[in-house]
Amino acid sequence: MPRFLRQFGLRSLLLFCTLAAVCFGVWRWHMSWVDRQFELAEQIGEANGTVGWQTWGPSWLHETFGSHYFSYVISVDWHHKRIKDEQLALLRELSMLEYLYVAGNRMITDEGMQVIDHLPHLRVMAIWGTPLTDKTMVRIGKLKGLEVLDFHRTKVTEDGLKHLRSSPSIVKLIHSLSLTDAGLDHLASIPNVEPTELSCIRVTDRGIEIICDRFKVTQLSLSNPQGEQWAEILNNHPTLQRLSVSDGAMTDEQFSHFLRNEQLFELSLTNVPVTDDGLVALSNVNPNFHLNLQGTKVTIPGLMSRCGPEVDYLTLTRYHRTFPAELRLAVAMGGPSVIWRGPLGQDDFHHFQHGRRLEFVEITAHVQNVYNVRGGNRRTRSADAPLETPPFGLDDEALKSMASLPTLTSLRVSGPQNFSAEGIRSLAEANVLHHLHLSKMHLRDEDLVSLALATKLRSLNVSSTPITSEGLKHLVGLKNLVELNISYCRKLDSEAGRSIAQLRNLKSLTAVFSSIGDEGLKHLHGMPKLAEIYVYGNGISPAAVQKLMASLPVNASPTPPAIPNGQPALVPMNPN
Repeated sequence: MPRFLRQFGLRSLLLFCTLAAVCFGVWRWHMSWVDRQFELAEQIGEANGTVGWQTWGPSWLHETFGSHYFSYVISVDWHHKRIKDEQLALLRELSMLEYLYVAGNRMITDEGMQVIDHLPHLRVMAIWGTPLTDKTMVRIGKLKGLEVLDFHRTKVTEDGLKHLRSSPSIVKLIHSLSLTDAGLDHLASIPNVEPTELSCIRVTDRGIEIICDRFKVTQLSLSNPQGEQWAEILNNHPTLQRLSVSDGAMTDEQFSHFLRNEQLFELSLTNVPVTDDGLVALSNVNPNFHLNLQGTKVTIPGLMSRCGPEVDYLTLTRYHRTFPAELRLAVAMGGPSVIWRGPLGQDDFHHFQHGRRLEFVEITAHVQNVYNVRGGNRRTRSADAPLETPPFGLDDEALKSMASLPTLTSLRVSGPQNFSAEGIRSLAEANVLHHLHLSKMHLRDEDLVSLALATKLRSLNVSSTPITSEGLKHLVGLKNLVELNISYCRKLDSEAGRSIAQLRNLKSLTAVFSSIGDEGLKHLHGMPKLAEIYVYGNGISPAAVQKLMASLPVNASPTPPAIPNGQPALVPMNPN
C-alpha cells in the first residue's frame, strides 16, 4: 500500500471508494442521458424538425473537454412540418425542453399532446393552426412554468381558458377567440395575464365592466354588444386607444362622447345606426384620430359639412353598382382621417364644394370585369366599345363645384363618368390645377379643346382613352406641361409625335402601347428638356428608341435597357 494511504483508516478508504463510485456512476448516467439527447435530436431532424441546444458549466470545462457532455436540448421547432403523434412521442425523453413549436400541423391530436406531461420545464409553446381542443388545455394548465402560449386558429373554446386559472407564470396568451361574458370571467381568473387586445361578442354591461376593471387593453373589438349602458361604461376605460364596434346599438350622444375621448385614436363602426348629428364633436378629436364608418346613417353631405372645410385630401372609390362607395378624407401631415363606406347618390358629388382647403382629389370608378360564364375566360373589350355607364358619376355640375375650390391643385379621375366638354371647360377656366389625371374613360377629342384652357397644368394623364392625334393637337398650347402620359391610347398614330414635339418644356413622356410607332418618335428628336421616356409596344423598335436618346441634349446613356421579346422598356434619361 502506498505510504500516503496508510494515514487513512480502512473505513475512510471504503467511504472514499464508495463516493468515487457514486460520482463516476452519476457521470456515466449523465453521459448516457446526453448521448440519448443527441440520438433524439437526430431523429427529430430526420422528421424535418429543428433543435436548439443549451450549454452549462464554466468555459474552461468546454475548452478542456468539449461541449458535447455539457449540452442539452432546450427547443424543438416543428411548425408546418406535417408531423403526426408518432413524431411527438420523441419529445417524451427531452425533459429539459423549454420551447416547443408545433404550430400549423393539422394531423396532431389531443392524444399525441399527452407528451407534454413529461415536459415540466416548458416556458413557451405555440400550437396555433392545429385541431387541438380543450382537452389539451387541461394538460397545458398543469405546466407551472409556462409563460407564453399561442393557440390562435385552434378548436380551443373560451371554456378552455378556465384550465389556465392555476397557471401563475403565464403572462401572454395569443388567441383568436371572441369572448362572451363567460370567457371574460375565465380570462380574468388567470392571475398574471394582461392582454392588450380583445375581441368580444354579445357581451353585456357586466362584461364591459370586467374589461374596464381587469384588463388594460389598448385595442378592443365588440360584435353585437348587449345592454344599454355599455358605451358609457367603456368610454371611461383608462387605456383604450382603438375601438371597433359592429352590429350594436349606439346613440348619437354616445358617438359624440367617443369622439371627444382624448385617449382614443381609432374608432370603427359597422352597422351601427349613428347619424350625422353625432359628428358634432368631430372637430375636437385627437390630431391623429382615425374614424371608420360602414353601414351607418352618416351621409356624405353630413361629413363634408362637418369636416370638409378642414381636410386637404379626398378620395372617392366607386365600385360596381352592387357595392358601396368608399370615401376617404384626410388632413395633411398625419392629421385626422375619415373612411366612410355606404351608398352613393348623384347629388353627393356637389357637396365636395365644402372642401375649401382641398389640395388633392381622387375619384375612381371601377368597371366590372366581364367573364365568359361557361368557360370562365375573361372577354376583352375592344377599344371602340363604350365603357360601362355608371349609375352615379361626376357630372358637369360636380366639376363646376370643384372648379370653385380655391386650393385644388391635383385632380385624379379614373373610370367612366358622366361629365361632358362643358364640365371640363369650367374646370379648366378656373385655371388652378397643376396636375390632372383623366384615364380609363370615354374622353373625346372635343374634350381636349376645353382642356387646352388649363394653362397652368404641369402634368397630364389621359391614358386608356380613345383620343386621336387630331385631338392631341389642342394641347400644344400647354406651355407649362412637363409630364404627359398617353399610354394605351390606341387610336393615336405617328402624327401624335408632331404635337408632343411642340411641348418644349416637356421632361417626361409615358407612351406605353400608344401606337405612335417609330415614325412618331422621330418627331421627338432634339426636344430640349425631355429627360425621361417610357415607351414600348405597338411598332416601337429598340433602334428607334436608341436614336431618340442619342438626339436629346440631356441624354445620359446611348443604350436603352431591354425587356423580354426585344422590346425597349423603361428608358430613364436623367441629366447630370
